[in-house]
Amino acid sequence: MNNKTSIEKRLKEIMLIRNINLSKLSDISKISKSSLHSYLKGKNKPKQNNIYKLSMALNVPEAYLMGWTDDINSSNNSLLEKINNNVIKLNSKNQNKTLNYTNELLNSQNKSIGNNINENIGNEDITEILVTEKAAAGTGYSYYGEESEIYYTSDDVPNHDFATRITGDSMSPKLLDGDIALISAGYDGVNGQIYLVDYDGKSFIKKVYNEGTRYVLRSINPKYDDIILYLTDLEDIYFNIIGRVIKSVTPVQK
Repeated sequence: MNNKTSIEKRLKEIMLIRNINLSKLSDISKISKSSLHSYLKGKNKPKQNNIYKLSMALNVPEAYLMGWTDDINSSNNSLLEKINNNVIKLNSKNQNKTLNYTNELLNSQNKSIGNNINENIGNEDITEILVTEKAAAGTGYSYYGEESEIYYTSDDVPNHDFATRITGDSMSPKLLDGDIALISAGYDGVNGQIYLVDYDGKSFIKKVYNEGTRYVLRSINPKYDDIILYLTDLEDIYFNIIGRVIKSVTPVQK
């Protein structure tokens, strides 16, 4: 395993074989030139979704780019190509269904990997977080300001005013079900930032837009519809923007 070829070396090799430069690779893979440049310099390593994009753009297996195999024509890549070819033939509705399903699979996989990693985390590597609210990235969740529970995370925890547990997948893949959202109280310049809001006794985590006569609460996951709140309707229904989500962290077992 220690002898595996680095990603940056494999990228340089296959770009030379394919006679493709950085600019063209950026156009095909939809990865920024700056990111590609950092990969080629070995400053950063691409995440798995970008490794997939690079493998498709360069027509090589992901395992080859990652240095696990020297076979440039592995059958694994043929499987990815078949999946990609099928998705391209689907209509937009079914493509969205496929995206939602693969997001759910990826979230489940990440949680499984996270659980295995968590078993090896020492107590000195974790931070205690007091979670005082629970909110939904989905259809809404009853909001009880008095509830609190201690969680732990191995992620970096910036200064924040309070934290809430995320429930649902409407903000996936940015905010994942089961993670903890760190909140900075208050709001400023409501124009698409992600906020925790309280609406009619329920809390939501959404992108919030102020469009003059109405507020729009928008999900990242396209399977969820916008929540439209007209100012005239809010005269009789409680609505409050509680605070901005500054980061999400993954809880671990102590």
